[in-house]
Amino acid sequence: MKLKKIIAVIVFLFIGVFSLASCSSNKSGISESDVVISTKSKTSKTVKLEVRFSANDNLAKGLVTTHFKEYKVTDGEESYANVDQSFSVDTSTYSGEIEFTGLSATTTYRFKLYVTYSGTDSLITSYDVTTANSSQTEDDAVHITTTTEFINMANDPTSYYVLDNDLDFDKATLSTIFSSSVKFSGTFDGMNHTISNYVLPSNEYTGLFAYTSGATIKNLNVSGVTTTLTSRGATKCGSLIGYAERTNISNCTVDNVSISFSGTLSSISYVGGVIGRGLTLTVTDTTATNITITMPDARLKISTGLFIGSIEDNGLIDNIAVSGCSAEGKISVVTHYNTSSTGYMAVGGFVGNCNTRGLITKSSCESEIIISKYAVSSTDMYNLYVGGFIGTNNLSTINVSSCLAATTIKAYAGTYETEDGEEVDVDYSSNMMTKGIVTDSDGKITGKYLSYLGGFVGRIQGSIDKIDDCYVLFTGDVPIYANTKVDNSGDDYSPVYTISETEGEHVVTIDNDYSSNEAVSLELGYTTLQGTDVTISSGNKVDSGQEIGITLKNDLTNTIVVSIYQDGELVSSDNVSAGETYLKNYTVSGDVLIRVSALKEVYTYVYVGNVAGSFGDVEDKVTNTTSSEDETISSDLYALFKELVDKYLALVA
Repeated sequence: MKLKKIIAVIVFLFIGVFSLASCSSNKSGISESDVVISTKSKTSKTVKLEVRFSANDNLAKGLVTTHFKEYKVTDGEESYANVDQSFSVDTSTYSGEIEFTGLSATTTYRFKLYVTYSGTDSLITSYDVTTANSSQTEDDAVHITTTTEFINMANDPTSYYVLDNDLDFDKATLSTIFSSSVKFSGTFDGMNHTISNYVLPSNEYTGLFAYTSGATIKNLNVSGVTTTLTSRGATKCGSLIGYAERTNISNCTVDNVSISFSGTLSSISYVGGVIGRGLTLTVTDTTATNITITMPDARLKISTGLFIGSIEDNGLIDNIAVSGCSAEGKISVVTHYNTSSTGYMAVGGFVGNCNTRGLITKSSCESEIIISKYAVSSTDMYNLYVGGFIGTNNLSTINVSSCLAATTIKAYAGTYETEDGEEVDVDYSSNMMTKGIVTDSDGKITGKYLSYLGGFVGRIQGSIDKIDDCYVLFTGDVPIYANTKVDNSGDDYSPVYTISETEGEHVVTIDNDYSSNEAVSLELGYTTLQGTDVTISSGNKVDSGQEIGITLKNDLTNTIVVSIYQDGELVSSDNVSAGETYLKNYTVSGDVLIRVSALKEVYTYVYVGNVAGSFGDVEDKVTNTTSSEDETISSDLYALFKELVDKYLALVA
């Protein structure tokens, strides 16, 4: 019995000595009472902790380092998660933050705080946190009340979120919380609250939700959004969503948005007041007002619209894509390609590029679109598509019904300036928005880069399901203003040299001498044939019934036509190939008119139409669609957009 007591005393003394030794090993001066740990935020997958220390000389001198070890607690038993994570302490406030990721939902974790001093690691305290549930329904939603909680959604992009109050970012630049690697695929219910006053960064994906995939966003208002996109390779930019794939948006409003450029965009880009680029998208009952998009240096391939830059599908949908939506604002673009790379620009009052079999219906826009050209024309190789509602459908599908565009479209062949609020036209010698016809050194046409301006759609290309029961309400002084060269075809037979009994020089008369072998230079409309002569040979006098000789050398690289009119009627027309000489003997019997012209391809630099700049070969699929310059609006469409039409009633009366 004595032996057992002796052993017990020895064990007790050993434990006591060990405990004293253990306590004495912590020489950092930090104990459990010196630390306060709190949960700053948590989701189903993340926990962020804030740690505050009492003032400590060793901390202030940087002699102490801090770290947490993560444990998972199940039925009261802890197991080490093999996570040992250090964090820094601000020595001015003696505080720090640490975030743990990759956690499981509705699980308790124990975070043990250690300090290291003089090579010795000491446990100070522990802190337990239970993560949130996975939040897949409104009943178990994560509630957002602060801007920090909104940003922290990136840690759990699949959950169901509810906004409990308005959020004001106070004009701070919003960090990109979602991207191609972290896509928002959950649900966000704004509960009709407003997120306001945020600045978007210049990234490839730019928006309040920069990248969404399989997501739902509803009942949300956003206001006071600005961004300046700096020079970069590409961007998908929208005030609400930059890039949206398989996303549903409903009952949202967007107001007071300014998107501008500083520098150049040198690759494929999509810019919209609400959404930059949408793939297999559904949007209902959403409005955008006071949208301003300014591009002072636009290059290569860009699609932009007041509502959405480009809407596309992957061929898997044939249902409604957009319904009951509207957009209002201004787009100003200065094209500046100056590159040998070919490109296009699609600008629409509602959508720039429409490539979807999904139906856009019962939607409208009020747009002012101003397109001008930078003073560089030597290598501008691109196509320009501008429409009051849609820019183009870029070789894919377009499907629109019961939509209205109230629009002002102005196109300038040069840049424009504003003096006292007045717009000043600046023409350049090329007088065209794009390079137009491109030829090689032999005059062979190698490409056509043209512009299309349409009240509803700039150019229809590719396939089309339909454009039905739509209307264009022109709100400018003229339907579509263009100081660029709209038609370069001219008259195929422009008169350049006349022989007449009664008028003009080189007059042929019956009773007066006519000087033989006279020569003149030809001006064929747009081209002067220097050194190319027409020679009229005769005797001393031309009498009725007398024969004259006509000689003409074609120094052009293309064919010319020589036509002879007698008393106003065409009696002879001959083609003269390049390099050949034309010889003709003709008997005078009345007033004679000789016309010489160059055969040239008839083309237009800018195609303009009240409904479409160009219908392609599918005009029969554009039905019941008119403009205020053509017919009155249908009764059904008027009932749908009565407030908007009445606003401009004086223009359609």
